[in-house]
Amino acid sequence: MKHASTSFSFLMMICLPVLMAANETGISVVPFQLIGNSIFVQGSVNGNSGNFLLDTGSPNLLLNKKYFKGVRQHSAGLNILDIHGQSQPAAYYVVKELRIADHKVKENHGLVVDLSALEKAKGIAIAGIIGYSSLRNVEVVFDFDNWVLWIVPLDRKGNRIARIESFKMVESFKLKMSGHISYITARFRGKKLRLGIDSGSEVNMLNRRLVKRNRNNFEVTGHLIVRGLADEYLACGTGTVKDIQLQPGHSARLDVALADMYHLNECLGVNLHGLLGAPFLMQGKVAINFRKKRLYLGQPLEAGLARQSAIAAERNLVSADR
Repeated sequence: MKHASTSFSFLMMICLPVLMAANETGISVVPFQLIGNSIFVQGSVNGNSGNFLLDTGSPNLLLNKKYFKGVRQHSAGLNILDIHGQSQPAAYYVVKELRIADHKVKENHGLVVDLSALEKAKGIAIAGIIGYSSLRNVEVVFDFDNWVLWIVPLDRKGNRIARIESFKMVESFKLKMSGHISYITARFRGKKLRLGIDSGSEVNMLNRRLVKRNRNNFEVTGHLIVRGLADEYLACGTGTVKDIQLQPGHSARLDVALADMYHLNECLGVNLHGLLGAPFLMQGKVAINFRKKRLYLGQPLEAGLARQSAIAAERNLVSADR
């Protein structure tokens, strides 16, 4: 019998390794670890260090109330909402310094929330979640060839101040923004799709209604449990979508979980048809530049997706052996 696995998606709205020093170019190199498909880095807030989830789908820096109990300014009615529509109260926390490795981030506040459900599921102490507000002024390169992040400084126009010699851009996508949410446009069976970029989601997700109307283009593989920030979960079917065009003229196969996007879209200024999560970033090297509104690939898309599938299969085998 095939058992369901559990994955997380942390896209939210407001309604281990030793850190390496920066090189002479000013680029910060940050080792990361995967727990499930969640990307964790070491960081510190006001001198307090710990594990931080890297989540481009979160608008703000979120801090675990278990560890951050300093001076806070409570705001009546301030809540955060996860992908399932579950809300929880949040409070302001004054941030004097946020560091990811040697990279100092300009942040003046974070939101203190309950992350106990996430800690329990991942089995590690989690200091917080680093979101869009901490990454919007740099280019972040997810390097799954070497299991590090490259944090690249930018000028005001979004151009790199320094170069990464080992990263050569092969393909690029235009990013569109709706608030803190970045997304690319794709096509499926003649329909234009908007797919959000969310490093905090452990799976790629697609609106189940799309597949319902195009069953011949979907291969069922199983099901899993998708959890949000709170201890709430949703059972989702999983499978492979065929003939989705992430780039004009190039059809691809994409492994996805099927979900209802209603609660997410209810609070966004744009109607998303799905999310490209951490698995999409496992293509060797993928860079996100919010200031320039571009997503770059270090290899052709088809080769990258094949590599992503290979990494996923290898990780599943390792988990099974354990």
